[in-house]
Amino acid sequence: MIGANADFQNEGIVVAARAAGPVRMIEWSGELIALGVLTVFAAYFTFGLAGFGSSLLCVPVLSQFLPLTFLLPVCLALDFAASLQTGWRATGAADLRELRWTLPPTLIGTIAGALLLVHLPQQWLLGALGLFTLGYAVYLLGRLRAGQPTLAPASQWWALPAGAAGGLMGSALGVPGPMYVIYLTRRIADKACFQATLARVLVAHFFIRIVVFALAGLYAQPQLWPAIALLLPVSVAGVWLGMHVQLRLPHRLFFQLIALLLLVVGVALCARVFA
Repeated sequence: MIGANADFQNEGIVVAARAAGPVRMIEWSGELIALGVLTVFAAYFTFGLAGFGSSLLCVPVLSQFLPLTFLLPVCLALDFAASLQTGWRATGAADLRELRWTLPPTLIGTIAGALLLVHLPQQWLLGALGLFTLGYAVYLLGRLRAGQPTLAPASQWWALPAGAAGGLMGSALGVPGPMYVIYLTRRIADKACFQATLARVLVAHFFIRIVVFALAGLYAQPQLWPAIALLLPVSVAGVWLGMHVQLRLPHRLFFQLIALLLLVVGVALCARVFA
């Protein structure tokens, strides 16, 4: 493993890439290709099932064998394609009001995340996100077990801090999903509308980060596009299967799955802080 925090460095990787010069050529073996295919399929099956969570499997596993300057642009391209795929399958169901409220603070948060990555210890950001996500997951699971409504509607004004926090955590740590999920579960009770709205929010978020990476030259690496071409059909298949399984989940079970995945995310982030 490349350190407890290295998995989630994004804009920090951009700065490092500019200073490091040419990226070393990667030696591809059959075992590495097989591991990549299996990991990507499992990660994007999770994405198709819940609408987020792919980076928490892809990056920690594959960063042991691939440099982050190579891996993060690949995963970001796959995330962008997966969010387009999930959004396209749910065309017309998204709540456009939530998009209009979350996207401006997302842009601000993305810029702020790049600045905080330089000036604030990353352990603090990981710990804060992990504890908050863990606490909300326990709260949501408690409500579901008690037979209470899945969510208590929150004011739309919460889109401003939620969007900013999602942009910030995505920019600084590479994990934007939890903050958007926490907000949208308090706003949208319909499963199809929830997934469609989340997909469109993530499309915008990933696009902003792709622009940053492209301006830094990370998408000019010679081996990058063959890797994306190899793994993109795998991620599409994983998302497709996950979405088909999700369509058969009852409404209540779907939100229980979301709460459990948030619980896993919170535990994983807290574990990185104390590792």
